[in-house]
Amino acid sequence: MHGSTVSTGKIVTIKPKKEKVNRSKSEKIIIWVVFALLAIYAFTLIYPFIYLIINSMKTIGEFLTNPMGLPKNFTAMVNNYSYVFAEYPIISMFINSVALSVGQTVVGMALSCIAAYVLAKYKFKGNGFIYMATIIASMVPTVGATPATYKLMINMGFLKGGYLYNYLGMLFMIGAFGGPFLYLHSFFKAIPWSYGESAQLDGASDFRIFVQIMLPLAANGVLTFTIIRFLGSWNEYWSAYLYFGRFETLAVGLNRLSTEAASFNLHVELFAAMIVSIIPVLIFYAIFQKQLMRNTIGGGLKG
Repeated sequence: MHGSTVSTGKIVTIKPKKEKVNRSKSEKIIIWVVFALLAIYAFTLIYPFIYLIINSMKTIGEFLTNPMGLPKNFTAMVNNYSYVFAEYPIISMFINSVALSVGQTVVGMALSCIAAYVLAKYKFKGNGFIYMATIIASMVPTVGATPATYKLMINMGFLKGGYLYNYLGMLFMIGAFGGPFLYLHSFFKAIPWSYGESAQLDGASDFRIFVQIMLPLAANGVLTFTIIRFLGSWNEYWSAYLYFGRFETLAVGLNRLSTEAASFNLHVELFAAMIVSIIPVLIFYAIFQKQLMRNTIGGGLKG
């Protein structure tokens, strides 16, 4: 029949048409200028990696005569990367970096979560003072306390023993306060206490409420700052150099290798070592990219 509609049982999704935005000439110019500036900025970030990759594939002669050109063959690349694993302690530096980053991240996040939760959910005398003192202290550069910290580490024996002593000393320096604490404090404060009250009526202890209820609700924020803290520990140089220097991390070891490279013309081998050290971070970032970019500010209840 004409004019009738036959139902086929299929659900048809009709996408609304996007309205065309009419921009003025001045707005288009501004957009293109901003785009050009951001493109230039992006290139300045990418260029060092391109420079490292290209020159890690060259011989020292090719690098010195034409550092901006492409490599002539890939034989030099195999030699350079083989030299890194054969002559540089890159494996031990990698293990030290992983052990230190994991330990500092676990201890630091555990302390920050506990401190942030207690100050956000429990009212006691001095609560506001501790929070304000944390904010004020975060504005003061900590480099001025380096001599006192170094003396404390020596007096406590963390720098006089072997690997375990130095490792425990690095964990001892981790504090509960700082950027993660301030963020997590706001996150826990935004979670309604009705969840905790319901659990208390069922006989749950304070520790159980924290572990089984509040932490899962704040999981996005905790995970995001765990990733950020891990990357910060991975790239940390000064504390690893001062208190863990005998057991070189990648950051400390590459700095030493850069000095040796300048003395013995090992520039291309150093470039190869840098690429090897960057790969774990790139893989780590690729895995957690969405989590890092996601907006993690939210409450426990959604209307």
